[in-house]
Amino acid sequence: MGLNTFITLPVPAFNGDGIIVDVSGVTAQKTIYLAGQYLGEYIILGSQDDVRFVAVARFESNGNTKGGPQTIKRDVMASLKSMRVRRSADQSVNVSVASEAICPCS
Repeated sequence: MGLNTFITLPVPAFNGDGIIVDVSGVTAQKTIYLAGQYLGEYIILGSQDDVRFVAVARFESNGNTKGGPQTIKRDVMASLKSMRVRRSADQSVNVSVASEAICPCS
């Protein structure tokens, strides 16, 4: 088994798509963490070719403005080459991906 690996997905400063991050070195089983307080939506996109991206996780505030900062996680099973964050929200958050490295590291 590979080592536990955490990858930060940069969140764009304004609404739109963030930069593409290589996640090809980790297994298909991923846990995506979003931490912070926001109003709106964040979509985590994945790709196998760095050209066509599909939503692999969605985080929505559903209009709830009373909650404080929180951490939300979503487990996904997807063999991906890259990931990025799509922001449609009023405040920035932190997004990271936890998985196992593919290499037989020890």
